[in-house]
Amino acid sequence: MWEVASNIFLVESSCNPQPSYRAWCAVESLSRQNPDAHIWYVITSPMISDGDGLVSRLRRRYRNLQLVTIDQQQLFSNTPLMDVYTAGLWLTNSTWPAVNLSDLLRLALVWHTGGFYADSDFICLANVTTFKNVIGVESVFYNPLVHIALPNSNGYDSLAANGAFHLTRHHPLLHKLMTFLSKNFEAMTKVLKTRCGYHLRVGEECVGVTLLPTSVFYPVAFSDWKRLFQPAPYLHVSKMFPQSALLHAWNKVSHQKPITPGSFYDAIAATYCPVTHRLATKLSQFY
Repeated sequence: MWEVASNIFLVESSCNPQPSYRAWCAVESLSRQNPDAHIWYVITSPMISDGDGLVSRLRRRYRNLQLVTIDQQQLFSNTPLMDVYTAGLWLTNSTWPAVNLSDLLRLALVWHTGGFYADSDFICLANVTTFKNVIGVESVFYNPLVHIALPNSNGYDSLAANGAFHLTRHHPLLHKLMTFLSKNFEAMTKVLKTRCGYHLRVGEECVGVTLLPTSVFYPVAFSDWKRLFQPAPYLHVSKMFPQSALLHAWNKVSHQKPITPGSFYDAIAATYCPVTHRLATKLSQFY
């Protein structure tokens, strides 16, 4: 089932049979913008609700979309994640077990098959199948320790995130990440710095991976997330984000923020996840 040219994965790890419309927008936008890729929405619930008919509509519209459940025990077997999964440390040592499980699942999925992974609070603006062995930088910030260690640098450091990345099957970095994750659930930046040096440089290749600038996957900064929910009557996405393939909506802080007609997010959703947008706005004033 998994042996295909281009895999794109999303994961629903909270055992929720009814993902939010925003999650379905992520699924639809990736399916729409990548018609030649196989989009795998991996769910941990034994069933998915289609009470509003959205799932049926999306599956009819996008033939490249697959909703699948997995045998987690089999997925983690023969990986460094097996012990931490079977011991249940991801479940008992955290206030966010679904997030920890998602971290485990994404690495194991890409390890076995290779492909692109994206969190379900992105909207896909452009085809992502051209990316190979890349990790998106979430933010760039001034770090005085970098300035001390590297006096000739400008002192800026990068935070690499696991929210959107592509890695080929059995990539060595994946094995390092899984090994580290079995002991610490904040792996990406720490592993990269261990392998690539203290100062992560955007655009440079290290351990066979290129760090992409924030403009590619995270064009709206975390500090500016409220902008997504403000009025945007004259939005031109291609002009505003000419270098962006994804747009991150920062669901951790924005999930309770209503999406109103004419807002920034609403306008983008209407274009990039039209089926989801039409149904969501029909059934609810806010979604």
